[in-house]
Order: sequence, then structure tokens, then C-alpha cells
Amino acid sequence: MDDQQMGALLSLDPEDRYWHLVDAAARGGSLWGLKGQGGWLIPLSGDGFEYLPVWPAERLAQTVGDLIHSGNIATEITMEEFTAVWLDELTEGGVRIGVFPDADGALWDVSPVELFDAIDDEATRY
Repeated sequence: MDDQQMGALLSLDPEDRYWHLVDAAARGGSLWGLKGQGGWLIPLSGDGFEYLPVWPAERLAQTVGDLIHSGNIATEITMEEFTAVWLDELTEGGVRIGVFPDADGALWDVSPVELFDAIDDEATRY
């Protein structure tokens, strides 16, 4: 992904970035989150809910992470790991998914189950 492609993706509105992530995860089988010394980054949103921010590519996660959550490393979450580990833990903990935050922190928020279902539905097309 070059700078122009990355800029184009980051300029999309949050819902369009959501659908891009769904498509990319269905094709590639993974999401990217941020991990630091204390573990996975799960910040508090401006609306008061905890969320796991995820991106469709390592470079996007690291670039945005460096701008709004510095000190973290982009780390892959395979869809296998997401379904086996994350799905139940996040749901039970009431943690949302912050899909593809941009440099301003704007994101599309969904439940872990909603994201899984959308990716699973999209994967049937491939």
C-alpha cells in the first residue's frame, strides 16, 4: 500500500472504512490491532465505551496508532484467533469494536458479533 492509497482510505467516511475492513478481513483472514507494554490497546471512546480499535492492514494500524496512540505496535489478529479468543471475551466484557479509526479518531463502532457476522457473510462471496 503506497501513501496515495493509504490517504484515499483514510479520507473515506467511517462507514465506508468499515466496509473496506470487512472486505479486506474476508479476503485476507486478519485484522490489525495495537499492542503495547500493558497488552492490547482498549481505549475509552468519547461516548464512554471501551473499544478494541482494528484496521485492515498493518501499515494503516501503525500509522494511525503512531498519531493517536503512540507507543504501541501494530499486531495481527487472525480471524481464527478473533473467533476463538476475542469474540466471547469482548462480548462478555461489553467491549465494542472501533473499526478503522482515522487520524482524528473517527471510527465505526460495532459489537464484536456484528463485525464477525459481516466478515463471515462477506467471506462466503470468495
